Amino acid sequence: MQLCLTAPELGCIALHDTLSGILRGLEHYDARFFAHRVPGDIDYQLLIPVPETTLGIDYILAYLTELHCELRFLARFPRHRVLALLDGMSTRWRELVCNLCAPVANNALGLAMLDANPLRLHISDGQRKGLAELLSPMTEGMIESRLLVCSNKLTVGLFSGDTSMARLLSAQARDFAPGLYAAAQTGDLSHVFFSFGLPHGMRGTQKSSQANHAGR
Repeated sequence: MQLCLTAPELGCIALHDTLSGILRGLEHYDARFFAHRVPGDIDYQLLIPVPETTLGIDYILAYLTELHCELRFLARFPRHRVLALLDGMSTRWRELVCNLCAPVANNALGLAMLDANPLRLHISDGQRKGLAELLSPMTEGMIESRLLVCSNKLTVGLFSGDTSMARLLSAQARDFAPGLYAAAQTGDLSHVFFSFGLPHGMRGTQKSSQANHAGR
């Protein structure tokens, strides 16, 4: 349960509330009469969900094991790049009930396809165009196979073959394939490989600056 106290503060409300809720729930957990109940409210969605047949404290242990894996994955990338990518996905990601690993894994997989540095996370317009040209002739099955090859490349290159990371990345590769295939058919990958957004707190400054220029 140490993770509930030591997890990095990323600014995600759902993650924060989930960890706080687990701690509160454990304080009142009745293992004798209500062992089947899951202590706390789970808002944050995992990449690999815990089976619904898992109950009580077993669910919490399995959930925290998966969450620890996801946080280790995120920690492998420069924090400012992770946050910039999430800001590019949505300016409201901190308030949304969404998984933080998925867009990071997706961009890393895309960069791996191009033999570019996955730690950068940023995919330029030119790189998106190159990926669209590479992927548009492929079937969904071919894209999934390519993503799985890239997931293995990331596992070996970034995580020294860690089996838990292999499981996480291969699961995301399979989950990503249908959406990537659909996007490739349109030729527009901007909604599957996100650009970096403005850092949190700077958007208001930019709007103020634009307003000042407009008033001159």
